[in-house]
Amino acid sequence: MINKSKKQLDCEYLQDRYEKIEEIESRYPAEKEEWDNLGLDSFPFDSLEEFVQKELVEWEQTRLKTPSGKYQDPKKVLSDYQQKFVHYTIELRPQVFEELQEFVPYFHNLFGGQKGKYSSVFSVYKKGIFDINTAFRNEISSLLVINNALKLKPDKSQNQRPKYEWCEYNLLFLFLYLLLVKDEEGEKRKEIISNLILLLQDKLITRPQIKLPENLDEIKLRNYFVGESFDVVKALLLDDKRKNFRDRITQKITKCLQDISPDNDWSVADFIKLQLGVLNWAQRHNFQKNWLLKYAYFFLDEFSSNRAVELKEIKVPHLYVRALYAFPFTFDFNGWFAGDEKMEDYQNRIIKNFETELQQYFHNVSVMFNLEGKKRARTVPFKNVEWLVYTVLLKWNAERILEKFFPDIRAFKGKDNKSTLEFEFKLKHIKSAMRKLKEFDLPVPKDL
Repeated sequence: MINKSKKQLDCEYLQDRYEKIEEIESRYPAEKEEWDNLGLDSFPFDSLEEFVQKELVEWEQTRLKTPSGKYQDPKKVLSDYQQKFVHYTIELRPQVFEELQEFVPYFHNLFGGQKGKYSSVFSVYKKGIFDINTAFRNEISSLLVINNALKLKPDKSQNQRPKYEWCEYNLLFLFLYLLLVKDEEGEKRKEIISNLILLLQDKLITRPQIKLPENLDEIKLRNYFVGESFDVVKALLLDDKRKNFRDRITQKITKCLQDISPDNDWSVADFIKLQLGVLNWAQRHNFQKNWLLKYAYFFLDEFSSNRAVELKEIKVPHLYVRALYAFPFTFDFNGWFAGDEKMEDYQNRIIKNFETELQQYFHNVSVMFNLEGKKRARTVPFKNVEWLVYTVLLKWNAERILEKFFPDIRAFKGKDNKSTLEFEFKLKHIKSAMRKLKEFDLPVPKDL
């Protein structure tokens, strides 16, 4: 029964429905007559059609339906492509993830080698970084408005929870380094301030809200931005009135770490240095995606738990959370009384009952989650992900990818009109295929 195709089941359903309608119609006169003979009020159905419809609805509600099986969990599909991106990256350039070993000491101080502890850093429910980021963003935004010259670009997200924006996250930890990490040499602070000002100018600040002199040329305008940006940094770092703010942020980070770290053998500086280190690593490899940060933490967790482990020995996991739950299936059946029944008869009975209950289970799950009404998740060949990895890590263009993966098409280019057209068509296909990977939140270059 469970091996029948959907088409077969649909045909059987239509035949059964037709037979059921005939059976209901045949009962109508007798039931109406019995109702009258019992001296009850008028028959509750005004017509045969109404009687049939009511009985048919009840029958259809008990009718078993088998889901098509075409539904694909969108979060699972998304995670499949992200996991595949990491897999191809390791195949092409394993040193990309091996570079993370530089930050293992900070990670180990924070999480003590206890596997999985790091995930709380990204938890929305425990707030963690989200809570720190929101408080800090509000403070910076307020300061910029008070200056009456600069303003943070608006967050276009419709989501009500704090959005994990890449630039804001970077801005947060650059500021936190300057606020809370002591640097005896001072060279690191100069580098942080320079990066911070560039980030404010290029990514996060809109044009001045005040009217500028008409004769202000591009160089003077840039200098104006530099000066205003530096004033923002100085105001947040040097003003004694900001001490309360620094204390509040320190308390939030401390609480975040206390909730996830196994002991007190950590420092706020370790946390900030780890975050900035991973951010710089991601920017260096064009991995500016939040889920890639989580993969970075996963590999740090593996390296920290076993210092001798090699990258090729680590199984790359999925990071998804399923959109639907696994509704449990259970099956109970009476035991076999060997003296009363042949083994073959008992086996046939238990198989028949198992198939019936399994069919009912499929029906219940399909109805519970409305699987027939859900849109099927879109998929594309995983090979396209491998092309993207070459583009992101090696800066290859579509023609170089064509040369590597379709050498025959490249070799015959220009031989005749047909081969030239095939080359041009494949080139467009490669570009289009990689652009479609944006649907899976992969790091597709903007200029592709």
